[in-house]
Amino acid sequence: MLVRRQETEVQDATVIEVHLYGRLRRYGPTGDASVACVVRVEPDADHQTVGDLIAALGISGPEVGSVFRDGHWEREGLSTSLRGARRLGLFPPEMGLLYV
Repeated sequence: MLVRRQETEVQDATVIEVHLYGRLRRYGPTGDASVACVVRVEPDADHQTVGDLIAALGISGPEVGSVFRDGHWEREGLSTSLRGARRLGLFPPEMGLLYV
């Protein structure tokens, strides 16, 4: 089971900050795509990849165009491992040219 953490909870080594950008922000706690969104999650054994994690957040794979793991673009995209990750940045496909 994926555990969502509140902003005020102390972050430990198992918690990953998931930064949602663009229209993906609607999957955050406010449901508002115009508001900055960081979701803190504690993945478990069932959530080994970015694809597993986004599915648990209710985001479908085609909605994610680019994945950044700890500040680095990941060519593997949704297959990117969560092992050791502290921060993920998820962008929708239409925002791809913003970081090239």
